[in-house]
Amino acid sequence: DDIFSLYPNPASVDLYVILITKINAGKINVMDASGRQVLSSTITQNSTLLNIENLKEGLYFVRIYNNGLVQTQKFVISR
Repeated sequence: DDIFSLYPNPASVDLYVILITKINAGKINVMDASGRQVLSSTITQNSTLLNIENLKEGLYFVRIYNNGLVQTQKFVISR
């Protein structure tokens, strides 16, 4: 089962990360297609806005660490 969802996908400037499960001191990592971390944020609420306008177009992955669970989903930046 998914613990979060992403929208819009593809994205251009902002990406919303919506947690489906209750939060408890979570973390968000964004990695590029080669696995290099390009953005990191702390989860403070069930909806988090990530500004991605400084990232290049292409395929990326969002990894969430929340309540001992880890899940990764992909998204695309397209402008």
